[in-house]
Amino acid sequence: MASNGESRAAGLRHARLAIANGGDDATALAVAAFVIGILEQDYQAAFNAFDRAMALSPSSAQAFGFSSCIRAWAGDSPTSVEHAETAIRLSPFDPLIFFPYTGLAYAHLFAGRFEEAINAAGRAAQAIAV
Repeated sequence: MASNGESRAAGLRHARLAIANGGDDATALAVAAFVIGILEQDYQAAFNAFDRAMALSPSSAQAFGFSSCIRAWAGDSPTSVEHAETAIRLSPFDPLIFFPYTGLAYAHLFAGRFEEAINAAGRAAQAIAV
């Protein structure tokens, strides 16, 4: 069984390969960007991959939803909220709808909008429970 460090390194290696070789696949780019944003906090690399994914597929709710989480963690609450709202509008019944709601919750929390953060976190929890 691989250690956490080995798994992390493998995840980052695969994400970097997806970005290098998946230039025509918005989903591959979005997932890779999310992995890099979470595991390495290389936000600039993640933002570049998200931007490429959204340019390839401007209606990718997944790219917008994942981007909302990473942009919130990076401190870009306005863009995080915009991307979360876009993801929700594009695919309101998406089984992964909890991602943009999670991004909204973090963005509002970090911006000091606690009521909105609670509401978004509740929506994320409801989506996971379904």
